Amino acid sequence: MGEAYIKGVGVETDVSKGLSLIEEVAATGNGGALQALGDVYSRGGPVPIDGEKALSYYQRALDAGNTGVLTRIGELYRDGTVIAADPQKAFDAFQRAADAGNAWGKVSLGNAYIKGMGVAADVSKGLSLIEEVAARSSWLIRRRPLTHSSVRPMPVIQPERFAWVKPISQAKAYLRMPTMASL
Repeated sequence: MGEAYIKGVGVETDVSKGLSLIEEVAATGNGGALQALGDVYSRGGPVPIDGEKALSYYQRALDAGNTGVLTRIGELYRDGTVIAADPQKAFDAFQRAADAGNAWGKVSLGNAYIKGMGVAADVSKGLSLIEEVAARSSWLIRRRPLTHSSVRPMPVIQPERFAWVKPISQAKAYLRMPTMASL
């Protein structure tokens, strides 16, 4: 309900009331509410962006058992827009998210391998991780257990959304193609 007040969905926008409702639930240690507060402060809009506060809420959500925030933590460190960029911390968070069974964490880990972010570049390994998610993500998400920290259901990811993923042999050939800069 707090998010509805913050966004003005079905009710008149009241950011103060929305934050108060979410903070009340977060005070009980609810990982979903703590994640929601991290989202508010990392994305801004109704409140000023505060990267350190967002990271603190995400860490508290993780401590409460919400492993879904690991991808968000990795994104903060990867992007470096609200906290200082740290490719190694981003990679570590994506690795932990992937190890916890988070599909987006595995896609982000694959991208980190492809780009050599926080790890030596390994295009084959990166594409393999992404292809695995593309083939299995709908099953993984439908089977995701609901916990006390689940505030809202995750959307089902359709494999066709990853249609751009080519077999590794095609990707390697593409990566060897000359670019304007190399000519």
